[in-house]
Amino acid sequence: MSFDIDAEPMVKSPKDLQPRKGRGFTKSELVAAELNIKEARSMGLMVDIRRKTHHEENVELLKKYVADMEKFVEALMAEEDAKPDASDSIAQLASLKAVRKDEAETLVGAGIASLEDLAYCDIEKVTKKTGIPIGANRESRGIHNVRGTAARHASIIAGQHSYQKHCQRCHGPAGYGTDKYDDDPDFSPPPINGSEAFVHTATLSYSSRFASFILNNMPPGATHEYPLITAQEALDIAEFIRVQTRPSAPNAGNLSVFYNYLSNTVMEWWFAEKVGKSG
Repeated sequence: MSFDIDAEPMVKSPKDLQPRKGRGFTKSELVAAELNIKEARSMGLMVDIRRKTHHEENVELLKKYVADMEKFVEALMAEEDAKPDASDSIAQLASLKAVRKDEAETLVGAGIASLEDLAYCDIEKVTKKTGIPIGANRESRGIHNVRGTAARHASIIAGQHSYQKHCQRCHGPAGYGTDKYDDDPDFSPPPINGSEAFVHTATLSYSSRFASFILNNMPPGATHEYPLITAQEALDIAEFIRVQTRPSAPNAGNLSVFYNYLSNTVMEWWFAEKVGKSG
């Protein structure tokens, strides 16, 4: 919000009485508008202490300027009062899957108080100010296709063994998720099996794409530069998880739902048997 109203005093030429722009308001004009010189200058008004003439047009202009400024200040204060609490702003920004809590706090500190502010902000300025690459893919996205780097095709059986070795500590032996990850109490690994897992039409349903995500992010601590498992292990784990029980996509037909239910029931039984034998 800005205050762009100009108050330019008007004077008249003594020869032809034609109006023209003056250098400033006189003391008598300021007094008539209930202002003093100090107040006028603090409000950005020009003052001409040498001119002695008095014009009612200037007085009316001053009164309108003061009234408009008072409205502007009131609107500005109301806007400040309407701004959400910092904790509310952080929670709102962190509700986006692509924004971590620490990044939300940084954005709020930079003046981004809502999703609307984030949507209409100057991305280059905010990125430069916060160091957060807004609009850029994270390292977990856009990574090379793992299928092209694996030594062999994916194996569900090999994936089960790799899952037990690298994944079940966080996601649980049966893949239903755990309450917390031991090294980070605030981190709750999601289920990869059962009704709470990702749906069949999710992006992660593609083994190569899922394997790419696993390779560059899992187990916790892995990065694109320093993965903790091999590309083959990631592909095997992705294939193993892909065949587990998962809910149908929204608006799926009855036949599709029944097929998923039937296949999920068989795979859930098979998975439980394999886990039980290996345990």
